[in-house]
Amino acid sequence: MKKILLLSTMVLALLACGQDNEKTKGETKVSTKAAIEKKIENPAKEREGTVNLAITAKFEGKFNPAISTTTYDSNVNAYIFETLLSYGNDFKFKPGSLVESYEYKPEKMQYVFNLKKGVKFQDGVELTSEDVKFTYSLYARPEYDGRSAFASASIKGFQEVADGKGRYIKGIETPDKYTVIFNMSEANARSLNNF
Repeated sequence: MKKILLLSTMVLALLACGQDNEKTKGETKVSTKAAIEKKIENPAKEREGTVNLAITAKFEGKFNPAISTTTYDSNVNAYIFETLLSYGNDFKFKPGSLVESYEYKPEKMQYVFNLKKGVKFQDGVELTSEDVKFTYSLYARPEYDGRSAFASASIKGFQEVADGKGRYIKGIETPDKYTVIFNMSEANARSLNNF
């Protein structure tokens, strides 16, 4: 009896897994799901130049990656602010829009970034290596209560700034206007992602 019940269940399951489009008497029988999808109107297909998105929470309006705390604000920030590194189509890191080139020196645990010349802030002031040093040092300061402190935590001198013994991380060197050197205190698999 159990074998017959099991066999019947398997046959019904196989029948239920049939194709959406079955041929019956020369006509195509459309599945219920496909018929429903055809009836649903999509007004977005007729609009031009506008993207409307629905979210489940309110924007906080913190459009600064150093202080944003919600995914929604962070999504907007991703369109406004640039990064030192980005991902290529092959999912490997590549220089971001601020960087001409970068290299890692494993014997020194050091990342060297060569910034692009002529990159400007909205007010027309050129981006320099000192601006990068300021940003990563900001994340270490004791008064900083944002969520980006991890981005600097593996840089030499982070703890001194976090303890209030300095304003800038000593492990970040700026030998010229367009070169930033990050001296790391430890190997950290997230370092590239933090840049």
